[in-house]
Amino acid sequence: MKKNEQIKRNHHYIWRHYLKPWTDGRDIYYTTKNGKIALDSIKGLAVERDFYKIKHLDEQDIHYLRRFASFSPEPMKDNHNKYLDDFINIQSLIKNLRQKGNKKAAKLMKIHQHNSFEGLHTIIENEAKPVLEQLTQENFTILDNLQNKLAFLSYIGHQLTRTKSLKESSLSAVQSRINTPFASSIPNYELGCNLMEKNWWFLSFIFGTNIGFSLYITKDKDNHSFLRNNTMVPFITSDRPVINVHKSLKQLPNGEAPENMDLYFPISPQIAFMINESDRYNDSIVEINEESDVMDLNKAIAQNSYRHTFSNSMDLLKKLQKHTSK
Repeated sequence: MKKNEQIKRNHHYIWRHYLKPWTDGRDIYYTTKNGKIALDSIKGLAVERDFYKIKHLDEQDIHYLRRFASFSPEPMKDNHNKYLDDFINIQSLIKNLRQKGNKKAAKLMKIHQHNSFEGLHTIIENEAKPVLEQLTQENFTILDNLQNKLAFLSYIGHQLTRTKSLKESSLSAVQSRINTPFASSIPNYELGCNLMEKNWWFLSFIFGTNIGFSLYITKDKDNHSFLRNNTMVPFITSDRPVINVHKSLKQLPNGEAPENMDLYFPISPQIAFMINESDRYNDSIVEINEESDVMDLNKAIAQNSYRHTFSNSMDLLKKLQKHTSK
């Protein structure tokens, strides 16, 4: 079977290449969904069957997604509608082939539904790949090139929104209000919940694109810092690797959205990236020499993880087990 005809059903919501700096070349230490520590290949981790499968788009779905896209920043509206048009046109083309009795139509539809959106994330990843590789080698000047910076920030935006953690927490938060006075005051609230769940694959793309665009637009006024870990304790990462670590979160009531953000993203056991609103780190390159600082960031990653934390150190994951989110 030709490679472009193979149906991809195991979809990674954490890019395998991103996890490589924590591996021994193939395997990585991680916490299992049962809370144990295991060593395994990154190939089968942070993956779910059909996670990015495209659902059939009917007129109701299309209207819903176009309306959602309309709330995006002006340059992004056309971008979202262009991608949506592409998915609609492919679906329509295959439908016409099926009506004409084309024997390959059913197979083409499966390839489209299982591969197309996964392929879109692959494009975003491939654009960021050379940037991440240089950053792991501490070549921070790679971001002096604006195209590289755009690719990097776009990748961060999508990695923030494409996780299973965000999908489940977002859908749960919306669906939990179905039987409340708030929901009853909104026409077709339950229908909106169903459309959100069905079309999350594209909504997450809208959110990720908008966040990446926003991070790029504000790049000159935001405080970007690279953290160089000079301690014996490595940075860890998780299946939710982009998190907010602003100190105000500790006083934030449950269910209330944060107003401030210190965005933290570990790149390797030695390097991490932050976009800070606070004065926690003000320099473009910060040398971290205190193990307590590294552990604070590691605890935040563990606390915000969905199922898995990842490290090149089994002992470190054991120390952090009590902080993992279960």
